[in-house]
Amino acid sequence: MSTQEILQNIITTFEVEKFQGFFRNKSRTFKPVELTFDGYNNENFTNCKAIGQLEFNDGIEMLISSVRVTNSLTERTGKKAQFQLAKRILKDTDRYSSGIFIFYDANGNFRFSLVYDIPSFDGRRTWSNFRRYTYYVSKEQTNKTFLQQMEEADFSTLENVIEAFSVEKVTKEFYREIANWYFWALKHVKFPEDAEAEENGRNIATIRLITRLIFIWFMKVRKLVPDELFDEKNLKSILKKFELKNDNYYKAILQNLFFATLNTKQADRRFTSKRKGYRGFSKDFGNHNAYRYEEEFINSEEVIEKYFMPIPFLNGGLFECLDYKSRSKEERKYIDGFTSIKREQPKVPNFLFFADETQVDLNKEYGTTSKEYTVRGLIKTLSLYNFTIDENDPKDVDVALDPELLGRVFENLLASYNPETAETARKSTGSYYTPRQIVDYMVDESLKQYFKTHLKESTDSIHAVGNTIGTDNIPAVGNRNGTDNIPVVGNCNGTDNIPVVGNCNTGIYPFLNPHDEINIYHSGNLPHWQQQNVWYFVTFRLADSLPVETVEAIKREREQWLLQHKRKTNEPYSLEEVKEYYKLFSERVEKLLDDCQGSCVLHQENIAKIVADALMYFNNKKYVLDDWVIMPNHVHILVKPLPGYALPEITHSWKSYTANEINKVLGKSGQLWLHESYDHIVRNEEAFYAIKNYIRNNPIKANLNLASCAQSWTCKSADSIPAVGNIEKVPTTSLLSDPLKTGIESSDALDTALDTVIESKDALDTLFSDEEGNPFDEATTEKLVSLIDSLRAV
Repeated sequence: MSTQEILQNIITTFEVEKFQGFFRNKSRTFKPVELTFDGYNNENFTNCKAIGQLEFNDGIEMLISSVRVTNSLTERTGKKAQFQLAKRILKDTDRYSSGIFIFYDANGNFRFSLVYDIPSFDGRRTWSNFRRYTYYVSKEQTNKTFLQQMEEADFSTLENVIEAFSVEKVTKEFYREIANWYFWALKHVKFPEDAEAEENGRNIATIRLITRLIFIWFMKVRKLVPDELFDEKNLKSILKKFELKNDNYYKAILQNLFFATLNTKQADRRFTSKRKGYRGFSKDFGNHNAYRYEEEFINSEEVIEKYFMPIPFLNGGLFECLDYKSRSKEERKYIDGFTSIKREQPKVPNFLFFADETQVDLNKEYGTTSKEYTVRGLIKTLSLYNFTIDENDPKDVDVALDPELLGRVFENLLASYNPETAETARKSTGSYYTPRQIVDYMVDESLKQYFKTHLKESTDSIHAVGNTIGTDNIPAVGNRNGTDNIPVVGNCNGTDNIPVVGNCNTGIYPFLNPHDEINIYHSGNLPHWQQQNVWYFVTFRLADSLPVETVEAIKREREQWLLQHKRKTNEPYSLEEVKEYYKLFSERVEKLLDDCQGSCVLHQENIAKIVADALMYFNNKKYVLDDWVIMPNHVHILVKPLPGYALPEITHSWKSYTANEINKVLGKSGQLWLHESYDHIVRNEEAFYAIKNYIRNNPIKANLNLASCAQSWTCKSADSIPAVGNIEKVPTTSLLSDPLKTGIESSDALDTALDTVIESKDALDTLFSDEEGNPFDEATTEKLVSLIDSLRAV
């Protein structure tokens, strides 16, 4: 028997002993073993035993073990408990460095998991991730991924076994099949003339079809959309003349599913009215929330009631019909073609969804010659793969296709017709999307800030076990217990209870808002975060403010320091390390800047006035200024753009205008400012006042007497906010500059690092860590659960 036949037999009629035949087929070194692990049986696991072992080429042995799970096994349950048991067995036997563990239930469902140790330099044994290398197998699924991966698996080395559990390999294969289908479909589909007339219109419409259908497939996995709508046999009892050569599946099933179901509330779902209106058209002409193609169904009312009505309303843009009425009321544009006008309807043959595997010529599309490509109907391709509705984090990845692939598919196919990336996309399966790690980081940071802002009880009082560091080190100005001492400047009628800064209302959320949209763009080497209605701390400096050789020397020293203090992922630096880093690099850079390196032309009153006038020119028109200071070779500003104006345009206008004017005065030309500025969204109220302190103390710290026009609090033309509370010389470590990759620019990176020191064991950071187990004591756990449970969003 072949590997697939053996495994298929196991899936159909499950018996643990049959796996011995599988491993014997895969490895000549496999030996059956009869050894029970009765000591590990408990209320969750029984019949723990070894069924065999095999030896790799390097002489290392792998254990093959089976365990019966007392409860029903599902795709989403029990992984961690199973991993802990497997790890215990490997630790206690102390003979095997890895094992394949088969966890099964009474129904014959099983999880096929790889667990192995990762030696460390200090001799300790660390272990593979508990969800990273595992297949869930059930007779209710196609199990195509598991069957194919195991058939191709090489059990001669541990590295090869790990490759057999590689989700990257599975997704790459899936992309290839989808890409083949896409290029094949382009030869056979036809969309409304308006869609086809757009640049790359057919490509875009086809990609839209794919992304909509894959999204629905995940809903199908979640049992939110019935399987019968994708079953070829069942469709013959639903649709008239359901044949591969016809094109009624896309129109009658999918378009009705996209627009009249998912984009329509259940109470409003119905077929278009038969009553005639203007020019003899139905009264529902142009109504994209009504079902169409009634004539295609054998029993239309029954089908809608049985299959479509239970599907939930999504109200998402993906399923909004793109047909629209143009400015001329007599003219309509048809992009999706969800209409009763036949000439405007799309033509997508049924065989594109249900054809069996066939060979097609895609050499032109891929830039190859004499090569055959395999394609099959899209529904049949989707049916072959295991999908999971768990969108895993970067380190916990099931060997199955998760919702993240929707973005990957979209980006890869989008690149297929973009002239800038077409050649690359055709010859590789590289990703064109925001990496999951970046998204994961953004989500974690946003949730932390959301919890800090919205929990009914302050999280500052909740600490992980053993925490001795609180948030008391955040410098505060005046009374920070409330907002009583925050001045209201200007006329803000009706907003007495809302903190106001400057002479306009800052709104309820004038700082970083983690649950609002954040735009990230790169200018030079630094990432820049943008958000509406927030305060920014902005710094820009003269191009000659630091000698190039000094910058390069500090960069080399910094890289050497980071190598010597290399951290594991998410492991925070100690307080002593951060103090050392600050003294060696950040404090040193600040001192160099304050020592007036370079020309320091901003120290001249007439030059400083040019910058001050530029800052004040659009104050309260395009932005609101708080404190600012013009140091001899750099400028610090607290600024909040007003609606309709973006920070990059504001900083560009400041630097462009002042560079021209200052060069005129100096009789020079060429670069004045360093091209890239540093901008940082102010995270919260405490940070806002700490930055104010920092700006006001910058001249004092540098022992400089600046011209009155160089400081917002002494500049006569500045109508920005007066000082709040007692402005003292306070520590501002969380606001200091960091000599990063770009050449000693201030950076959010050190801000984050220092915040981590201040709050490294704060409950929220620990809550989002990747460490296993609960780091909180019982009282703290109850407190956290209660607080988070009070959040409606969660």
